[in-house]
Amino acid sequence: MIHKLYINGKWISSTSKKTFPSYNPATNKIMGHFQAGNEKDVNKAVEAATKALPSWKATPAPKRAEYLFQIRDLLIKNKEDH
Repeated sequence: MIHKLYINGKWISSTSKKTFPSYNPATNKIMGHFQAGNEKDVNKAVEAATKALPSWKATPAPKRAEYLFQIRDLLIKNKEDH
C-alpha cells in the first residue's frame, strides 16, 4: 500500500513521484510505502496551513479540543490497521 500526502484536506501524490518503505521495527517487514514529499509539496502544505490558521484560531478552544479528541479516538480505533 502506498500512503499519500494529506495536504489541504485531500490525499495527493507527491510531485516527486518518489516513495520510501516503512518497516515494522519488531519484524523488519515492510508495513507500507509513503510518498516522499519535496520542497514543492512542503510549500503547498505551508500555504494551506497559512490559509487555514485564521479560521482555526477563531474556533473556541473547547471546540478545537473536541476535534483533537476525535482524531485521537480514530487513531486508537484504527491503530491495528497500520
